[in-house]
Amino acid sequence: MKSYVLGAADRCRALIGLAGGMRVVDDYDGALDTLNEVQNLAATHGVIPDLARIHHLRGNLYFPLGNVDGGLQEHEKALQYAQAAGDVDNEARALSGLRDAHYSRGRKCAALDYFRRCAVPQAQVLSDIGGQSVHGGVDPVLYQ
Repeated sequence: MKSYVLGAADRCRALIGLAGGMRVVDDYDGALDTLNEVQNLAATHGVIPDLARIHHLRGNLYFPLGNVDGGLQEHEKALQYAQAAGDVDNEARALSGLRDAHYSRGRKCAALDYFRRCAVPQAQVLSDIGGQSVHGGVDPVLYQ
């Protein structure tokens, strides 16, 4: 039988996936405990993109628990880490989480602003694919 040694980044991704699975089956406590464990690992080893994923997932876990303020704070942290890493995918996820948080607080104008900010990085990524513009119907000029 082969044995595998996982590096810190691989272990972080595995634990984040495990926490995501726990969220799907409503094991919120287990998911939060796993995220605490993986956050320490990611912080110790400087795995910045995973810190963005961790905070985003924790923010998503807080919503069904009724902790809207905690969800908002976690998505703000996710955005900071995503921007520090230059990771547009995680930035879009964080902006989407911020949109949801503001919408759930009744702040529809702020939610729309976060939606617009979320659409721009993704449209830019799509336009960079193959050197041609592919926006899926979203005109990024409208969202600037």
